[in-house]
Amino acid sequence: MSDTPPGGQPPAPPAPPSHGEWLLGAVLLGVLVGLALVGQDYWRRGLSIVGLSLLAGAALRAALPTRRVGLLAVRSRSFDVAVLALLGGGVLALLAVVPTKVT
Repeated sequence: MSDTPPGGQPPAPPAPPSHGEWLLGAVLLGVLVGLALVGQDYWRRGLSIVGLSLLAGAALRAALPTRRVGLLAVRSRSFDVAVLALLGGGVLALLAVVPTKVT
């Protein structure tokens, strides 16, 4: 048996793999590493990594075309960038507000 459908045309070759899954994976890995550090009582360093990872995701979403970002594209480009930037900036802003030592 052949894989040719009844119309006579062979199936189209699969699309080339996108690297967008790697981009989302890198952002999520940064967030997970940061949260692991928070869990080990290195909360300031861990939250810095979380915030910077989210800002890096926002920068990647803003800079790359939609067909290249893969799973980082959820809604429109402006919405995705705004949400990632607000979350990353918010984490870093809260981190800056908390005093390092309580006296």
